[in-house]
Amino acid sequence: MKGLDDLSEVLTTDSTYIQLMNHDWVYLATVYVSENRRVVSYGLSSDMTKKFATSVVVKALSANGKPKMIHSDMGSQYTSSLFEGTLQNAGVVHSYSRKGHT
Repeated sequence: MKGLDDLSEVLTTDSTYIQLMNHDWVYLATVYVSENRRVVSYGLSSDMTKKFATSVVVKALSANGKPKMIHSDMGSQYTSSLFEGTLQNAGVVHSYSRKGHT
């Protein structure tokens, strides 16, 4: 993120896959401030979908105003037209990790 001196205006989103004791999976999606890693939005779901990932970001934008940028990996939920369109409509730049990097 070269050229950004103030990381407080950059949000990062990520998802974690959690296997339960009964071998089912749940998915935790978070949005946090890159500067201090403070979580500003999260959600838990039994399905990792573009709608779920986008809803967590929408909740963060509603509660915390508009950041300059949202950073994510290149997972299909984050490269979907729903996710991209949501950020474009909000006027937020989307940055991605390079393949194989976080």
